[in-house]
Amino acid sequence: MGQSCGAGLAASFGKDKRVKTIGVWSGSNKTERASIAVPALYISGSEIYDVAYPGSLDDFKNITKAPIFHAWRTGMTHLGTYRQYLGGELAPIATAWLDWQLKGNQSASKWFKGANCKLCQDTNWHVDKKE
Repeated sequence: MGQSCGAGLAASFGKDKRVKTIGVWSGSNKTERASIAVPALYISGSEIYDVAYPGSLDDFKNITKAPIFHAWRTGMTHLGTYRQYLGGELAPIATAWLDWQLKGNQSASKWFKGANCKLCQDTNWHVDKKE
């Protein structure tokens, strides 16, 4: 996982067979997205406040070889909630993604799977996914 410029670096590992999943937080990787072959989590702020929003959305539209969960939060800036206590709203999202993808935790998968996923039900979040 990586954020901003680090997100582009994280996305570059999406073709590595040793990697099980990637997390791209407020970033993108236009040159590597076509080769992403592992489940990918893309999270960004809103189109008004996050400079990475367009690239994140563009990556989502152009990733075709892997399941991808893309969500953006209304009013969230490029810096997300990292400076908030315990990582704010983004920390439990990251934890749930890793628990699901790396540990097979089906309870954690409810954050992301199905039409009624936890983030899908939160009106502050806008979700697109390719399962």
